[in-house]
Amino acid sequence: INSGDTITLTAHTGAKLAVLSSEVDVSGIGTYEQQMLTIEKKNGVAGESISDGDEVLLRAHTGNYISVDAGEVFAKWDHKGDWETFIVKRERGPGVVHAGDSISLLAHTGRYVSVENTARIFAHWSHRYTWELHVGAIATLPDRPQLHSVDLINSGDTITLTAHTGAKLAVLSSEVDVSGIGTYEQQMLTIEKKNGVAGESISDGDEVLLRAHTGNYISVDAGEVFAKWDHKGDWETFIVKRERGPGVVHAGDSISLLAHTGRYVSVENTARIFAHWSHRYTWELHVGAIATLPDRPQLHSVDLINSGDTI
Repeated sequence: INSGDTITLTAHTGAKLAVLSSEVDVSGIGTYEQQMLTIEKKNGVAGESISDGDEVLLRAHTGNYISVDAGEVFAKWDHKGDWETFIVKRERGPGVVHAGDSISLLAHTGRYVSVENTARIFAHWSHRYTWELHVGAIATLPDRPQLHSVDLINSGDTITLTAHTGAKLAVLSSEVDVSGIGTYEQQMLTIEKKNGVAGESISDGDEVLLRAHTGNYISVDAGEVFAKWDHKGDWETFIVKRERGPGVVHAGDSISLLAHTGRYVSVENTARIFAHWSHRYTWELHVGAIATLPDRPQLHSVDLINSGDTI
Protein backbone atom coordinates (compact mmCIF):
# COMPACT_ATOMS: atom_id res chain seq x y z
CA ILE A 1 0.00 0.00 0.00
CA ASN A 2 1.47 3.34 -1.09
CA SER A 3 0.62 6.92 -0.27
CA GLY A 4 -2.08 8.01 -2.73
CA ASP A 5 -3.60 4.53 -3.15
CA THR A 6 -7.37 4.14 -3.01
CA ILE A 7 -8.23 1.54 -0.39
CA THR A 8 -11.12 0.01 1.53
CA LEU A 9 -11.25 -0.86 5.22
CA THR A 10 -13.30 -3.89 6.33
CA ALA A 11 -14.50 -4.26 9.93
CA HIS A 12 -14.72 -7.53 11.87
CA THR A 13 -18.44 -7.54 10.98
CA GLY A 14 -17.56 -7.93 7.28
CA ALA A 15 -18.91 -4.46 6.45
CA LYS A 16 -16.73 -1.90 4.72
CA LEU A 17 -16.23 1.54 6.19
CA ALA A 18 -18.07 4.15 4.09
CA VAL A 19 -18.49 7.92 4.21
CA LEU A 20 -22.12 9.04 3.76
CA SER A 21 -21.98 12.83 3.48
CA SER A 22 -20.10 13.68 6.73
CA GLU A 23 -21.08 10.47 8.56
CA VAL A 24 -18.66 7.53 8.79
CA ASP A 25 -20.74 4.36 8.46
CA VAL A 26 -19.93 0.68 9.09
CA SER A 27 -23.40 -0.85 8.69
CA GLY A 28 -22.64 -2.06 5.15
CA ILE A 29 -25.08 0.22 3.33
CA GLY A 30 -22.40 2.36 1.67
CA THR A 31 -22.06 2.32 -2.11
CA TYR A 32 -18.83 1.35 -3.85
CA GLU A 33 -17.87 5.02 -4.25
CA GLN A 34 -18.63 5.81 -0.61
CA GLN A 35 -16.35 2.96 0.52
CA MET A 36 -13.34 4.32 -1.36
CA LEU A 37 -10.68 6.04 0.77
CA THR A 38 -7.43 7.59 -0.38
CA ILE A 39 -4.63 6.90 2.08
CA GLU A 40 -1.99 9.63 2.33
CA LYS A 41 1.27 9.44 4.25
CA LYS A 42 1.52 12.55 6.41
CA ASN A 43 4.67 14.50 5.49
CA GLY A 44 5.31 11.88 2.75
CA VAL A 45 5.10 11.90 -1.02
CA ALA A 46 2.75 10.13 -3.42
CA GLY A 47 3.89 6.59 -4.16
CA GLU A 48 5.85 6.22 -0.92
CA SER A 49 5.07 2.93 0.82
CA ILE A 50 2.97 2.86 4.00
CA SER A 51 4.59 1.03 6.92
CA ASP A 52 3.76 0.09 10.50
CA GLY A 53 4.07 3.22 12.66
CA ASP A 54 3.48 5.73 9.86
CA GLU A 55 1.16 8.70 10.33
CA VAL A 56 -1.57 8.70 7.68
CA LEU A 57 -4.63 10.65 6.55
CA LEU A 58 -7.78 9.05 5.07
CA ARG A 59 -9.51 11.13 2.40
CA ALA A 60 -13.11 10.26 1.47
CA HIS A 61 -14.76 10.56 -1.95
CA THR A 62 -16.19 13.89 -0.73
CA GLY A 63 -12.71 15.40 -0.48
CA ASN A 64 -12.97 15.57 3.32
CA TYR A 65 -10.76 13.65 5.72
CA ILE A 66 -11.82 11.23 8.45
CA SER A 67 -11.45 12.94 11.84
CA VAL A 68 -11.71 12.01 15.52
CA ASP A 69 -12.93 14.37 18.23
CA ALA A 70 -14.05 13.35 21.74
CA GLY A 71 -14.26 9.74 20.58
CA GLU A 72 -16.54 10.52 17.64
CA VAL A 73 -15.48 9.56 14.09
CA PHE A 74 -16.69 11.70 11.16
CA ALA A 75 -15.61 13.29 7.86
CA LYS A 76 -16.75 16.93 7.89
CA TRP A 77 -13.68 18.89 6.80
CA ASP A 78 -10.80 18.99 4.35
CA HIS A 79 -8.34 19.75 7.17
CA LYS A 80 -5.10 17.76 7.57
CA GLY A 81 -4.47 18.39 11.24
CA ASP A 82 -4.05 16.28 14.36
CA TRP A 83 -7.71 15.27 14.39
CA GLU A 84 -7.26 13.75 10.90
CA THR A 85 -3.99 11.96 11.71
CA PHE A 86 -3.84 8.23 12.46
CA ILE A 87 -0.87 6.02 13.29
CA VAL A 88 -0.95 2.70 11.44
CA LYS A 89 -0.35 -0.34 13.65
CA ARG A 90 0.16 -3.49 11.60
CA GLU A 91 -1.08 -6.66 13.30
CA ARG A 92 1.98 -8.53 11.96
CA GLY A 93 4.28 -5.91 13.47
CA PRO A 94 7.02 -3.83 11.83
CA GLY A 95 7.17 -3.71 8.04
CA VAL A 96 5.48 -2.41 4.91
CA VAL A 97 1.67 -2.64 4.80
CA HIS A 98 0.18 -4.88 2.09
CA ALA A 99 -3.33 -5.25 0.69
CA GLY A 100 -5.12 -7.80 2.89
CA ASP A 101 -3.16 -6.87 6.04
CA SER A 102 -5.00 -6.35 9.30
CA ILE A 103 -4.17 -2.95 10.77
CA SER A 104 -5.23 -0.76 13.68
CA LEU A 105 -5.72 3.01 13.45
CA LEU A 106 -4.54 4.96 16.49
CA ALA A 107 -6.08 8.44 16.73
CA HIS A 108 -4.38 11.56 18.13
CA THR A 109 -6.29 10.93 21.38
CA GLY A 110 -4.36 7.71 22.01
CA ARG A 111 -7.51 5.68 21.29
CA TYR A 112 -8.10 3.19 18.49
CA VAL A 113 -10.86 3.45 15.88
CA SER A 114 -13.21 0.58 16.73
CA VAL A 115 -16.58 -0.87 15.70
CA GLU A 116 -19.25 -2.38 17.92
CA ASN A 117 -21.37 -5.28 16.69
CA THR A 118 -24.19 -2.74 16.42
CA ALA A 119 -22.16 -1.16 13.59
CA ARG A 120 -21.34 1.95 15.63
CA ILE A 121 -17.88 3.38 14.99
CA PHE A 122 -15.96 5.30 17.65
CA ALA A 123 -12.48 5.89 19.12
CA HIS A 124 -12.92 5.30 22.86
CA TRP A 125 -10.63 2.39 23.72
CA SER A 126 -6.90 2.16 24.24
CA HIS A 127 -6.74 -1.51 23.21
CA ARG A 128 -6.07 -2.36 19.58
CA TYR A 129 -8.81 -3.08 17.06
CA THR A 130 -7.92 -4.45 13.63
CA TRP A 131 -9.26 -3.60 10.18
CA GLU A 132 -8.70 -5.69 7.08
CA LEU A 133 -7.16 -3.35 4.51
CA HIS A 134 -7.55 -3.73 0.75
CA VAL A 135 -6.69 -1.84 -2.40
CA GLY A 136 -10.05 -0.65 -3.61
CA ALA A 137 -9.53 0.97 -7.00
CA ILE A 138 -5.97 0.48 -8.13
CA ALA A 139 -6.85 1.86 -11.55
CA THR A 140 -6.39 5.35 -10.11
CA LEU A 141 -2.61 4.81 -10.09
CA PRO A 142 -1.31 6.11 -13.44
CA ASP A 143 1.95 4.15 -13.27
CA ARG A 144 0.12 0.80 -13.15
CA PRO A 145 -1.84 0.74 -16.43
CA GLN A 146 -2.07 -3.03 -16.68
CA LEU A 147 -3.95 -3.26 -13.40
CA HIS A 148 -7.10 -1.47 -14.59
CA SER A 149 -9.06 -4.70 -14.82
CA VAL A 150 -8.64 -5.39 -11.11
CA ASP A 151 -11.33 -2.72 -10.91
CA LEU A 152 -13.31 -2.78 -14.18
CA ILE A 153 -15.30 -5.90 -15.05
CA ASN A 154 -14.86 -7.00 -18.67
CA SER A 155 -16.38 -9.77 -20.75
CA GLY A 156 -14.24 -12.86 -20.20
CA ASP A 157 -13.19 -11.94 -16.64
CA THR A 158 -13.36 -14.56 -13.91
CA ILE A 159 -15.48 -13.20 -11.07
CA THR A 160 -17.16 -14.18 -7.82
CA LEU A 161 -20.63 -13.21 -6.61
CA THR A 162 -21.21 -12.71 -2.88
CA ALA A 163 -24.69 -12.89 -1.37
CA HIS A 164 -25.99 -10.71 1.49
CA THR A 165 -25.21 -13.66 3.77
CA GLY A 166 -21.49 -13.28 3.01
CA ALA A 167 -21.37 -16.62 1.17
CA LYS A 168 -20.09 -16.81 -2.39
CA LEU A 169 -22.18 -18.41 -5.11
CA ALA A 170 -20.67 -21.75 -6.16
CA VAL A 171 -21.50 -24.41 -8.73
CA LEU A 172 -21.38 -27.96 -7.32
CA SER A 173 -21.83 -30.28 -10.30
CA SER A 174 -25.12 -28.90 -11.72
CA GLU A 175 -26.33 -27.37 -8.45
CA VAL A 176 -25.92 -23.66 -7.74
CA ASP A 177 -25.06 -23.29 -4.05
CA VAL A 178 -24.97 -20.28 -1.73
CA SER A 179 -24.38 -22.00 1.60
CA GLY A 180 -20.67 -21.18 1.58
CA ILE A 181 -19.37 -24.75 1.19
CA GLY A 182 -18.07 -24.29 -2.37
CA THR A 183 -14.35 -24.58 -3.05
CA TYR A 184 -12.35 -21.74 -4.58
CA GLU A 185 -12.64 -23.34 -8.04
CA GLN A 186 -16.39 -23.89 -7.66
CA GLN A 187 -16.88 -20.20 -6.82
CA MET A 188 -15.20 -19.02 -10.02
CA LEU A 189 -17.55 -17.76 -12.76
CA THR A 190 -16.62 -16.39 -16.17
CA ILE A 191 -18.82 -13.46 -17.11
CA GLU A 192 -19.51 -13.11 -20.84
CA LYS A 193 -21.26 -10.22 -22.54
CA LYS A 194 -23.95 -11.66 -24.79
CA ASN A 195 -23.32 -10.59 -28.38
CA GLY A 196 -20.14 -8.87 -27.16
CA VAL A 197 -16.42 -9.57 -27.49
CA ALA A 198 -13.79 -10.58 -24.93
CA GLY A 199 -12.37 -7.60 -23.08
CA GLU A 200 -15.44 -5.41 -23.66
CA SER A 201 -16.55 -3.70 -20.45
CA ILE A 202 -19.73 -4.82 -18.67
CA SER A 203 -22.22 -2.02 -17.97
CA ASP A 204 -25.57 -1.56 -16.28
CA GLY A 205 -28.29 -2.97 -18.58
CA ASP A 206 -25.99 -5.40 -20.46
CA GLU A 207 -27.09 -8.97 -21.15
CA VAL A 208 -24.56 -11.44 -19.72
CA LEU A 209 -23.91 -15.17 -19.39
CA LEU A 210 -22.25 -16.80 -16.37
CA ARG A 211 -20.07 -19.82 -17.16
CA ALA A 212 -19.11 -22.16 -14.31
CA HIS A 213 -15.85 -24.10 -13.93
CA THR A 214 -17.73 -27.11 -15.37
CA GLY A 215 -18.17 -25.34 -18.71
CA ASN A 216 -21.92 -25.12 -18.16
CA TYR A 217 -23.85 -21.87 -17.83
CA ILE A 218 -26.10 -20.78 -14.98
CA SER A 219 -29.74 -21.07 -16.07
CA VAL A 220 -33.18 -20.16 -14.74
CA ASP A 221 -36.32 -22.19 -15.39
CA ALA A 222 -39.60 -21.90 -13.47
CA GLY A 223 -37.80 -19.96 -10.74
CA GLU A 224 -35.12 -22.61 -10.24
CA VAL A 225 -31.42 -21.72 -10.65
CA PHE A 226 -28.97 -24.41 -11.87
CA ALA A 227 -26.01 -25.05 -14.19
CA LYS A 228 -26.77 -28.20 -16.20
CA TRP A 229 -25.99 -27.24 -19.79
CA ASP A 230 -23.52 -25.44 -22.02
CA HIS A 231 -26.36 -23.62 -23.82
CA LYS A 232 -26.28 -19.84 -24.34
CA GLY A 233 -29.98 -19.21 -24.77
CA ASP A 234 -32.63 -17.14 -23.03
CA TRP A 235 -32.57 -19.31 -19.90
CA GLU A 236 -28.87 -18.49 -19.49
CA THR A 237 -29.22 -14.75 -20.13
CA PHE A 238 -29.24 -12.19 -17.30
CA ILE A 239 -29.56 -8.42 -17.43
CA VAL A 240 -27.11 -6.66 -15.10
CA LYS A 241 -28.69 -3.98 -12.91
CA ARG A 242 -26.08 -1.91 -11.11
CA GLU A 243 -27.18 -0.60 -7.71
CA ARG A 244 -25.42 2.72 -8.42
CA GLY A 245 -27.35 3.07 -11.69
CA PRO A 246 -26.06 3.61 -15.25
CA GLY A 247 -22.37 3.12 -15.92
CA VAL A 248 -19.58 0.57 -16.19
CA VAL A 249 -19.52 -2.23 -13.61
CA HIS A 250 -16.53 -2.32 -11.24
CA ALA A 251 -15.19 -4.96 -8.88
CA GLY A 252 -16.93 -4.46 -5.55
CA ASP A 253 -20.13 -3.10 -7.13
CA SER A 254 -23.46 -4.37 -5.92
CA ILE A 255 -25.50 -5.68 -8.84
CA SER A 256 -28.79 -7.45 -9.46
CA LEU A 257 -29.28 -10.22 -12.03
CA LEU A 258 -32.59 -10.11 -13.88
CA ALA A 259 -33.52 -13.43 -15.51
CA HIS A 260 -35.45 -13.88 -18.78
CA THR A 261 -38.56 -14.50 -16.66
CA GLY A 262 -38.52 -10.91 -15.38
CA ARG A 263 -37.52 -12.15 -11.92
CA TYR A 264 -34.32 -11.44 -10.00
CA VAL A 265 -31.89 -14.08 -8.77
CA SER A 266 -32.26 -13.98 -4.98
CA VAL A 267 -31.06 -15.79 -1.85
CA GLU A 268 -33.06 -16.60 1.26
CA ASN A 269 -31.39 -16.55 4.67
CA THR A 270 -31.66 -20.35 4.53
CA ALA A 271 -29.11 -20.16 1.68
CA ARG A 272 -31.65 -21.21 -0.94
CA ILE A 273 -31.20 -19.54 -4.33
CA PHE A 274 -34.12 -18.90 -6.68
CA ALA A 275 -35.57 -16.39 -9.17
CA HIS A 276 -39.13 -15.81 -7.96
CA TRP A 277 -39.34 -12.12 -7.12
CA SER A 278 -39.70 -9.02 -9.27
CA HIS A 279 -38.00 -6.74 -6.73
CA ARG A 280 -34.26 -6.23 -6.96
CA TYR A 281 -31.72 -8.23 -4.99
CA THR A 282 -28.07 -7.18 -4.97
CA TRP A 283 -24.88 -9.22 -5.18
CA GLU A 284 -21.43 -7.90 -4.39
CA LEU A 285 -19.32 -8.59 -7.47
CA HIS A 286 -15.56 -9.19 -7.41
CA VAL A 287 -12.81 -10.25 -9.77
CA GLY A 288 -12.01 -13.73 -8.53
CA ALA A 289 -9.01 -15.15 -10.38
CA ILE A 290 -7.71 -12.59 -12.80
CA ALA A 291 -4.38 -14.44 -13.14
CA THR A 292 -6.11 -16.94 -15.42
CA LEU A 293 -6.04 -14.32 -18.18
CA PRO A 294 -2.77 -14.87 -20.07
CA ASP A 295 -2.49 -11.33 -21.41
CA ARG A 296 -2.16 -9.85 -17.92
CA PRO A 297 1.17 -11.21 -16.67
CA GLN A 298 1.75 -8.55 -14.02
CA LEU A 299 -1.37 -9.59 -12.15
CA HIS A 300 -0.05 -12.93 -10.87
CA SER A 301 -0.04 -11.88 -7.24
CA VAL A 302 -3.79 -11.24 -7.25
CA ASP A 303 -4.29 -15.01 -7.46
CA LEU A 304 -1.11 -17.11 -7.59
CA ILE A 305 0.66 -18.00 -4.36
CA ASN A 306 4.42 -17.59 -4.54
CA SER A 307 7.22 -18.64 -2.18
CA GLY A 308 7.55 -15.89 0.38
CA ASP A 309 3.92 -14.74 0.13
CA THR A 310 1.96 -14.09 3.31
CA ILE A 311 -1.09 -16.38 3.19
